[in-house]
Amino acid sequence: MYYKGKSHTMKYFALFIALLIVGLNSETYAQKDSKYAERVVAEIGKNKITAAELERAFKKNMSRSNDNLFKMSKDSILDFVNLYINFRLKVTDAIDRGFLKDSSVISEIEQNRKILAESFYYDKVLTEPNVNKFLEMRKKEYKVAIILASIKQNADMIDTTSAYNKIRDAQIMLKDGMLFEEVASRTSEDYETGKKGGVIPNFITSGKVQRPIEIAIQNTKAGEVYPHIVKTSYGYFLIKVLEVRDRELVRARHILIAKNETRDSARAYQMADSVLKLIRNGADFDKLAKEVSDDAATAGNGGDLGGFYSRSTGMESSAFPLVAEFESSLYALKDGEISGVVPTNFGFHILKRESSKQPDLKSEYEELRKIYKRLYFKPDQTELLDSLKKRYNFRILDDVLYQFASQLDTNGTNVAPDWDKNVTEKVKNSVIYEIMGKKVPVSELVDKFKNDPKMHGVPLSPNGIRAAVNSIVEPIVFAEVAKNLEKEYPDFESLMKEFRDGILLFKVEAMEVWDKMKFDTMLAKTYYDSTKTKYMTDDTYDISEIYFLDKNTADSVYNKLLNDGSFDEIAAKDTQRSGYREKNGNWGKLSVKTSAMARHARDENAKPGQILKPYVNEPGFSIIRVNGYFPPRMKTFEEAIPDFSPQYQEILQSKLSKKWLDSIRKKNPVKINDKEINKLISENN
Repeated sequence: MYYKGKSHTMKYFALFIALLIVGLNSETYAQKDSKYAERVVAEIGKNKITAAELERAFKKNMSRSNDNLFKMSKDSILDFVNLYINFRLKVTDAIDRGFLKDSSVISEIEQNRKILAESFYYDKVLTEPNVNKFLEMRKKEYKVAIILASIKQNADMIDTTSAYNKIRDAQIMLKDGMLFEEVASRTSEDYETGKKGGVIPNFITSGKVQRPIEIAIQNTKAGEVYPHIVKTSYGYFLIKVLEVRDRELVRARHILIAKNETRDSARAYQMADSVLKLIRNGADFDKLAKEVSDDAATAGNGGDLGGFYSRSTGMESSAFPLVAEFESSLYALKDGEISGVVPTNFGFHILKRESSKQPDLKSEYEELRKIYKRLYFKPDQTELLDSLKKRYNFRILDDVLYQFASQLDTNGTNVAPDWDKNVTEKVKNSVIYEIMGKKVPVSELVDKFKNDPKMHGVPLSPNGIRAAVNSIVEPIVFAEVAKNLEKEYPDFESLMKEFRDGILLFKVEAMEVWDKMKFDTMLAKTYYDSTKTKYMTDDTYDISEIYFLDKNTADSVYNKLLNDGSFDEIAAKDTQRSGYREKNGNWGKLSVKTSAMARHARDENAKPGQILKPYVNEPGFSIIRVNGYFPPRMKTFEEAIPDFSPQYQEILQSKLSKKWLDSIRKKNPVKINDKEINKLISENN
């Protein structure tokens, strides 16, 4: 990773350890293989570096989460070992200097701990377990039927009672022995599925329907009706699970013979049947698809649908579903089998099932994580925080809240001047809420509303005050929960150590390297003298221009110039280039690397004093005169500084780092356990 600062480009191995949120979910290598935690690959003074520690650093910080360090070549392993040792040496030096007692370091660690703790805790307690439940459901796919009673909403109210009564009546019909299909066709307000007995055309899996429906489906056996009414934001549901299948992805080809102006349904079927007979007699499916298929999107690829398909998630690339008749025929085949003629609304198909595979649930994790974060994280977080507030004895005293609100302008906010002028001393001294045994009076809340920028604009209605109190209490509650995260979660302890080390590295490296990287003219001149032949100026032309939007005008002026017209006078009077009349059209010296006019002069092999005929330039036409030509030459020291400065600074940075690391190694001798590394390589290859 590279970090830019102080105009230097600095190669950091570990600064990005401070940006650890992306690694919150990673499992430590030591957890996976306790033997690696015992195997020492290097020592820095009395501190040991284990194979587990090294492997974990490699996976996280080199973005190689799927690779095994010890499967690499020994040279590559040793390169990484030395890189990691240098990092640990620098952190050790920072600790020896007492940086851990530095108030700015302590403050930075504590400030960022809050951010990391929040992300880590919610990932561990909410996101990870819920996404894992989704993944478990993704192993299966379900064919279901539904009965829906929609919740009606108008400008005045949301009518849930009517919908509930309807679904309750439908449930009673089922209990009285009526078939689900019949009840659905009679009562369901999802009319498309209702006329088909409630059957949803496609299979369902996790992430495709609302969570209450998913939970009901997952807890119901094939052929059974979920025993409870399911409520969602759309309405009330009764759910029957028709089939439960292991999820399977299939790759297929097809040939489509469509009905058209010259081919009616009967002729299309006859043609499809003829094509099928050719295939069964040994004709090449792919070749026939290219020659006769009417599906323009797939014919050129031999009928290939373009990827694997899942009945519950659609095409891998697009998530588009196939029509039901096509899908059911495809899944009735085995790998390598050819279907009969399959009719759909598009025409007549011949299918070839090529191959199948199990879903890669790891690859679907991120999709499900995004679904969870978008749809369910906020309500789950609110529910969790409510439970935590109860645990820590939070309560709002409603009578005091309403007394307080009654003395305020409930249509206003705390931005208004003297918004609290009518609040009596009695109310100010009354306790409005309690948390963790602390009783908070109204006066303290008023001070908070006045002095905390986060409380700016609080609505003074009872609901506004209640929401503000909750926003004050929730960080307090979370801080209490997060106090023991390091003890409860070894991963978090490791995370905070890495974050701390990243801050220490940044501080100490700035002091020992980047703050010392002053531009030394003598050293820079020495470097320039040894490399100056590499720094050359570009081909450069001094150019003046007369510019016109109209080609005829440009041609006329050019002919006039050939007959001794004054270039400068015409440019000063007539050029249509904004800002260039006062310059007599002169652009000065232009490099062929940066100027199209200079490149045009070079391409025309123009000589000083030569006027070139008009050529298309931008939306208009340019007549240019070459005033002078300056061939490439070696740059002076001052001119070359921008060219060699990055390389010079890298050399200087390397010298400073080496000098610093050498001094640390004297205090903390380094030993690499070559024998143990050889064993690890042998075991993994």
